[in-house]
Amino acid sequence: MTRLVKKAIIAVLISVIAVIVIAASLDIEISEVLTIGLVPFGLSALFATLALVVKGLRFYLLANGYQKDLRISFRESIVVRIASEFVALVSVSFIGDEAFRFGWLAKRGINSGKALWIAYAEILFDVLIGTIIAITTSIILLLLGNLMLGIVIGIISASILLTHLLIVILSGRKGVTVPKMIRELIKRLFKQKGESIIESIQNTLRNFSETARMVFRRSYSSYRLLALNAVTTIIIALLHGASLCVLLNAIGVQIDILASMLVVYATFTLAALPITIGGSGLAEIGTALISSSFAAINTWGVALAWRITNYHVQLAVSGPFLIKVLWSLGASSSNTRNEHSRG
Repeated sequence: MTRLVKKAIIAVLISVIAVIVIAASLDIEISEVLTIGLVPFGLSALFATLALVVKGLRFYLLANGYQKDLRISFRESIVVRIASEFVALVSVSFIGDEAFRFGWLAKRGINSGKALWIAYAEILFDVLIGTIIAITTSIILLLLGNLMLGIVIGIISASILLTHLLIVILSGRKGVTVPKMIRELIKRLFKQKGESIIESIQNTLRNFSETARMVFRRSYSSYRLLALNAVTTIIIALLHGASLCVLLNAIGVQIDILASMLVVYATFTLAALPITIGGSGLAEIGTALISSSFAAINTWGVALAWRITNYHVQLAVSGPFLIKVLWSLGASSSNTRNEHSRG
């Protein structure tokens, strides 16, 4: 808990410093952000928060769709998914929140391989939908004449998409195993315990691959699950687009939700680079450069406002949920220890 608090403080400091540096470097007055207005600011934060709730729905569908051993309630799914967002915001992309959800599912008694797949499946749906949107944005940027930005976004998004498709294909057909080089390294580091560690990892990856094969099954339930999660991911994308759209409209930029969604997911692609915690700096710069290309006017004030509503406000929203989940896990562990001591 203490380590997480420290990470959160560092992440917030880095984000605030990034906002201040960008504002100072470009002579952005605070009045430019304030003129957006309280109502658009509030709506932007609301849409971003609703996207979190829909992510909770998607987590619920995945958790109960890919394993039948233990039912996860809708309420639990929402609480845990929002809590994990806090971890995502204070970590580099594709690491923190997925590990948090994996750990929570495993503690609930779900097979480690299935828990890993459920946690990973959320990344997969975000990548499949998000990178397609980002690639579309890169093509539009190229047509608009912004060659450098279009090429960079296109290369990054295509690389992310191909990497995850490869993981799914290998998992679904051949299965994923621990590479020989890593096995040898584990044996050297952990000596006698190395074999048991490798076996544990192999069992997890074996179960992960078996669960992944459900994606390739030609059955109504498999197609239904894929369709439901694709729809929820699209709704999440639209909500993120709406979150930026209201801010751009507030400064007179006539842009619709779909165009805003293109800007947002191209920004997410840049922010996914494991350079800064929570994509600080990359998100602000990406939002401003891409939206300015679409709107043909300076949108740096909106970029900073959007960062506040989609990062700082979401930290405040997800923080209490994280405390609740961690407290529940701690209480559960304490009860288990007490039962063992009585026995």
